[in-house]
Amino acid sequence: PATPHPVITTMDGQQGKENTGGTMRLGDYACDLIADSLAAKVYGEHRITERHRHRYEANPAYQDQYESWGIRASGINPDNHLVEVIEAIDYLNTHATSTQQGDLSELKAAERVFGRESTINISATKSMTGHLLGAAGAVEAIACIKAVQHNIVPPTINSTEIEPAYKEVFNLTLQQAQQREVRYAMSNTFGFGGHIATTIFKKYEA
Repeated sequence: PATPHPVITTMDGQQGKENTGGTMRLGDYACDLIADSLAAKVYGEHRITERHRHRYEANPAYQDQYESWGIRASGINPDNHLVEVIEAIDYLNTHATSTQQGDLSELKAAERVFGRESTINISATKSMTGHLLGAAGAVEAIACIKAVQHNIVPPTINSTEIEPAYKEVFNLTLQQAQQREVRYAMSNTFGFGGHIATTIFKKYEA
């Protein structure tokens, strides 16, 4: 609550009421969905009307910033312009050097960022290329770009023993490439010196 950058914040008129208990309000609100969003495909229409008002909102002041991270505001209230639906990364190309400590740490990080119910595809292209050391990040960035371009997620091959805690949690794209819409792809690159770089690629929209 004391953060100077409240990405999630209270609605106008709800400040100071954070500790006053829950509320229940009847009614409905309109939400306009971006035409090519997952939400629009699920609902089969471009405007939905549901009851999803609550005390907290995605702060619109940070919308450009979190969209640059690959978190897409795909549903907007047409009256007050508040974000109602958010969609995130479609594909994560992990650093994944096939070490027990490193791979498990990266899966834990993915769980923390995306949650256990995420529909994200994850794969490790080092399973096909090996570790290219200084070139690894560039090659894996290209894999992400091609995934976004062609809507095909490259596979994780030669993997038979999956970490038990995550075997049924994530789609690790095992053995074969998978076709899906890839609007946002993320590439993780971790260096021997302890430096970490994460790059997000977004599908171009004319």
